[in-house]
Amino acid sequence: MKPTGCWSEGKCCAVSLSHENRVVNTVNNKYPIAVEKEWFANKNRTIIGAIALDSIDEDWAYVILEKDKEGIFHWIDGDVSLKTREIAREQILKKMEEIG
Repeated sequence: MKPTGCWSEGKCCAVSLSHENRVVNTVNNKYPIAVEKEWFANKNRTIIGAIALDSIDEDWAYVILEKDKEGIFHWIDGDVSLKTREIAREQILKKMEEIG
C-alpha cells in the first residue's frame, strides 16, 4: 500500500514491505500459520504493525512491534481471534496511535 498524507498528521500509515522483510510463522517451514495482509508504521518506522489472517481458524489477528536501541523489533501488543479484517484494522490503528 502506498502511504497517504497521514504522516503529516502524525498518524500511522499503511506501508508495503518486501517479501524478504515479512515475518511469517510456519509449521515445519511449509504451512503458514498466518498470512500477513496489511502492514502499518509510524513515520520513522520505529513502531510497525501487521494484520494477519489465521490460516487455521480463519479469523484475524494483529501484532505491534517496537524497535529497540539495537534496531531489533520486539512484540509490544497484539490480539487474536478477531472476527473481521476491519475490526483488526480499527484496533491496530487505535493501539498504534496510543503507543505513539
